[in-house]
Amino acid sequence: MSDLNEIVAAHSDAVWRTVYRLLNDRDDALDCYQETFLAAQQLATSGRVQHWRTLLVRIATRRAIDRLRQRYRGEETQHSAQDRLPERTATTSPDARVEADELREQVRRALANLPEQQAEAFWLRHLEQMSAEAIAEQMGIERGHVRVLVHRAAVGLRATLGPTYGPVPEPEEERT
Repeated sequence: MSDLNEIVAAHSDAVWRTVYRLLNDRDDALDCYQETFLAAQQLATSGRVQHWRTLLVRIATRRAIDRLRQRYRGEETQHSAQDRLPERTATTSPDARVEADELREQVRRALANLPEQQAEAFWLRHLEQMSAEAIAEQMGIERGHVRVLVHRAAVGLRATLGPTYGPVPEPEEERT
């Protein structure tokens, strides 16, 4: 599949979910979404991409983490609270929603402060639920290195977020 319209139609939902979950800001997510598909347009001409969804989610993750770094390092103007669309469900209590919103923002800040490869590997593994093998293929590294990056990211997140949030669960061993 090298037609950009087909690529966008097939994978736009996955790209949007990735950037929006990471950023929780519609304008930033739209920018990253567009940047992701601009990069895809350049790659589509090469015809060498085998797994478009995996590649697009990886590009979207990198763009969104870069945007988080800009946000938390003060390189962009702060967005007002009304620009942020909270992630809520009808059955959640107001206190639980506030705590969840605060935790999401703390995790975003912590991810922005991790080394790029660690943040990317952690996000892809635990939030996008990609296999270590798929991550390794897309990042161009060994599967074992993915596990090291994810572990180091988890240690860094625990150090930043504190023991209140408990240990990050280790991924289940994947069957080959």
